Amino acid sequence: MSDSSIESLLERILSLPRGSAVMFLGATDTGKSTLLRMLVNAVRDRGLSVGLLDLDLGQGELGPPATISASYSLDRAPVRNVRDLPVFETYFVGSVTPARHLLELCIGGAHLLASVRRKDPDIILIDTCGYVSGPAARTLKRRQIESLNPKLIVALQRNGEMEPILAALAGLSSPEVMRLSPDPQVGRKSPATRATRRAARFLNALADGVPTTFDFGGRGARNPGIAVDESLATEFDSVGLAGAGFIGGRPHPLTTSTMIGKAIRASVMYSADMEDGSAFVVVRQDRWETDAIADLAATLKRKPLTIVPASNYAHLLVGLVDRDRVLRGVGTIERIDFERRTLTVLTKCHPGAVAQIWLGHLRVRRDGREIGEVRASEI
Repeated sequence: MSDSSIESLLERILSLPRGSAVMFLGATDTGKSTLLRMLVNAVRDRGLSVGLLDLDLGQGELGPPATISASYSLDRAPVRNVRDLPVFETYFVGSVTPARHLLELCIGGAHLLASVRRKDPDIILIDTCGYVSGPAARTLKRRQIESLNPKLIVALQRNGEMEPILAALAGLSSPEVMRLSPDPQVGRKSPATRATRRAARFLNALADGVPTTFDFGGRGARNPGIAVDESLATEFDSVGLAGAGFIGGRPHPLTTSTMIGKAIRASVMYSADMEDGSAFVVVRQDRWETDAIADLAATLKRKPLTIVPASNYAHLLVGLVDRDRVLRGVGTIERIDFERRTLTVLTKCHPGAVAQIWLGHLRVRRDGREIGEVRASEI
């Protein structure tokens, strides 16, 4: 990308009405972050305020991986990297894979944009992820454009790879599109390099975290078929759990849980009838007798019968949210006690600020390395 191209882009951005949004599209390793840093510095150098949305789940600069974030600044001091900008709000998605979480990305992006607009910035820059190929990617970008309504789209492309996405804008009066070629000197990062970078950022987000236990149901929600030593129970402020398949059900008595365990040849940790007519079962093992599930569902008069291993919750990434749905921090699940209805999370977030815990989809070790992703239907 030539200096003249950057200067022309800056002039076009500065000519937009105050508060306009500019969205940047491009595949991985096209230099979006470098371009954004240059533009942020140029805008602030003119004494203008700038809002920045970072909508890249895996390789973003502002918040930890599996989140999207917003920044606002008026400071004229130059920044050496986008990650040096102040973050004022972050939205938890819980995955680094955008293909499976289009809705969360669109909702979260719209939420962050509304928050930035309340700061009344002179210009808003929107960075997006490098996921641009295939039907799902085109759908994501189209819906992001619709929900965020930018005045200008800057498309960085090497060989026309952005044209299938831009074609959806044909015939519309807005947004305007500027096509730019990436700098040939922009290096390409290997998947291993990207994973290492994410691990370092996860480690930073989880560093100095301590196991913190939250109550998610109170005594009235405990399994009536299991005897609990009340002298061992600790009182916590109750929090809501979002994204957990076992929430909202009516726990089975011990006799039913035992019957289920014998039928599928597994140790049942928790089982419940759900209000939609299904049943949800958590077992200690990663394998069980699948041939018995159909007969078991008929016996219980429940369909579908969902069985998940307890290992799906181990080290699962979670977002800790306050009463205003503001993300206060992230953590990973250390333990779920279904009898006492408590959840222990490794986090450095103060428990008094937490009103809800949002279950993510990615399992992450204490050292920041990713274990694997769990589908929404499996938690």
